[in-house]
Amino acid sequence: MSWKEKFIAWFLIFQAAVGLAMLGWLNTRGRLPLGVWLTLFPLAVAALVAGISSLRGHRWGVFLGIVVFAIQTPIVGTRTFQFSMWLGVHLDLAGVWAGHAKLGINLVGLAMLAWSGVRYRASNSSFKADGSAAA
Repeated sequence: MSWKEKFIAWFLIFQAAVGLAMLGWLNTRGRLPLGVWLTLFPLAVAALVAGISSLRGHRWGVFLGIVVFAIQTPIVGTRTFQFSMWLGVHLDLAGVWAGHAKLGINLVGLAMLAWSGVRYRASNSSFKADGSAAA
């Protein structure tokens, strides 16, 4: 496994730890709405599973990591709908149109999504198509 693949896997584990710690801390500050728990907790668990399984050489773990980064990338907001998910590490670039709609991207999520996708498809990737780790 290359250092790039290890970095991505450890970054997922780091994000999961930060996300779970953030949820715990926010819950001590006041009761969090159920919707926050139903969205961020599974995302943090998915990041943790993706990171650990990637370190173990499972191709599906790398794919799950790509999904985790893809979920964290878009930012959409209107008066009636908000979508922006991140696990503690983000850098947002967004624009607001006529004071009503906010559209943007999480640059950290986009960079990690692109990098993970490149490593997933790379010819020198440590992951075989059959799901087992390369020697």
